[in-house]
Amino acid sequence: MFLLNKDTKKLDLIGLFDIIILIKTSGMEHGKNMDYAEEIKALKKALAERDAIIAKQKRDYDALEAKFRRLQEKLEEKVKELEAIQEKRRVERARIFVPKTETMKDEPEEQVVNEAEGCRREERGKPGRKRGSGNFNTEWLEKHVDDAEVLFPEEYGRLKAEGHVLVEMGEDVSYKVESTPARHKVTKIIRKKFADRTKDTVIQALADPRDFFPHSVATPSLAAELINGKMVLGLPYYRMENNDFLSGVGISRQTMCRIQLEVSDLLKPIYGRMADILLKDKVIYADETTLKVIGSGKPNCYMWVYSSGHYSNPVYVYEFSKDRDGDNPRRMLKRFSGHLVTDAYQGYNGIDGVKNCFCWAHARRNFVEIVKSIGTEARKDSKAAEAVRLIDAVFMEERKMREAGWGPEKIRAARNSEGYQKLLKDVKGYLTETEKTAVGKLLTACKYMLKRWDSFIRYCDDGHIEMTNNISERAVKPFVIARKNFLFSGNADGAESTAEVFSLVQTARANGVDPEKYLAKCIELAVGIKPNDRKEWDRLLPWNLSKEFDLEY
Repeated sequence: MFLLNKDTKKLDLIGLFDIIILIKTSGMEHGKNMDYAEEIKALKKALAERDAIIAKQKRDYDALEAKFRRLQEKLEEKVKELEAIQEKRRVERARIFVPKTETMKDEPEEQVVNEAEGCRREERGKPGRKRGSGNFNTEWLEKHVDDAEVLFPEEYGRLKAEGHVLVEMGEDVSYKVESTPARHKVTKIIRKKFADRTKDTVIQALADPRDFFPHSVATPSLAAELINGKMVLGLPYYRMENNDFLSGVGISRQTMCRIQLEVSDLLKPIYGRMADILLKDKVIYADETTLKVIGSGKPNCYMWVYSSGHYSNPVYVYEFSKDRDGDNPRRMLKRFSGHLVTDAYQGYNGIDGVKNCFCWAHARRNFVEIVKSIGTEARKDSKAAEAVRLIDAVFMEERKMREAGWGPEKIRAARNSEGYQKLLKDVKGYLTETEKTAVGKLLTACKYMLKRWDSFIRYCDDGHIEMTNNISERAVKPFVIARKNFLFSGNADGAESTAEVFSLVQTARANGVDPEKYLAKCIELAVGIKPNDRKEWDRLLPWNLSKEFDLEY
């Protein structure tokens, strides 16, 4: 056969030579002597047949090429659609598995779900939809009802008077919440004084021994309000002093600071008991952030946070230090024996009795940043994007376990199953292969995980352990928000006081206890308790005190 070569676009001459030989051979077999005219005629016929075949093949080739282009265009459209779906799912996964501080800032806006979409205008008037039926905490509302208003139909009275038999068939219940300005109750304390002329002495009513602030207008509830304003609401004391937060009571910021110091000194034993309980846990999550302290002589001091896991009463212990040296966590965790989950900061290494587990969210973030730095078109084919996909596959398995409500033992067994271990091997294998040719940030990201691989997969040893440090990062965030408002601490004593009080406030919140109510009750009950009376101090722990008093939100 002779064909038109589609790569070289040249005639294949082998077929033409075969025809010539065939013609000559055929003539010899029949004993005929073909003259040159007949030979040329045969060649022309053969060439014509060849041209016809070539033309047909070209038409077929062009048709196939056009069909291929159409199919390729359709495939590209489908790929884009699939990528859009995957991108949306990836964004959703990132919101679940990555702290908000780690979310991708350049996610395509069209792929990110807008919160306003949850209440579209066109949905408000749909039949069967009750206005105002939002996701409110009806249990809390019912618990805090002050007044109840019962409404009857307009026709009810007239119909009853006319003798109609009206049978109640049910009722619709809704709630309305009104805001009223805070009002502070002022109690005037008058301690009468008398002169005893008989004995030439003076007698006077004694101050209440339970009063922790004998020479101040402050009470446990007012002190709790001040601390809650700073630690939870993010209002610095100078701002409370200059506005109507205290309804004109007129307390200076210096007095507010002194009240905080007195409260932290009073409740220090609770802080110590929380630390004791935390150090007995199986798992601790740790993180740190900066804090400016006037007069420290350092540009930045540090606030450390140590958090318990999901399988015990939540405990958050904040600790202040003047530097980021590793001696700080070693001193704090010297009585701890278990797994420590961190962001791989080297200051947490080398603690006796502690097994380090490193956060997968931080490792994932390194690849995410690379993906964000490259063009949109190149992202789908990037090695960093593939690494994110493989890591997310592990996260998805963890999500399934948590949503199913599995206990630690079942989670540990699942993590050590063949299927789960294959996901981990896929991640390591891909990173190992990518490392061979990677450069720059991609190489650094691969080495970051591979160098610490044993610590990254150590969470598989115990179902109590999370594969991320998100618990501690979430505990850091409230402090960071508050710090943006009060900016700095005046001295080291103030910073230590802030750490202690912040520990009580955030632990209370984590246990569903109103921090302001909790602090007020703690101050009230703590007066007179001996420092070594562990039983009484344990009574004041948030999860215990809330059972005795109504302190929930």
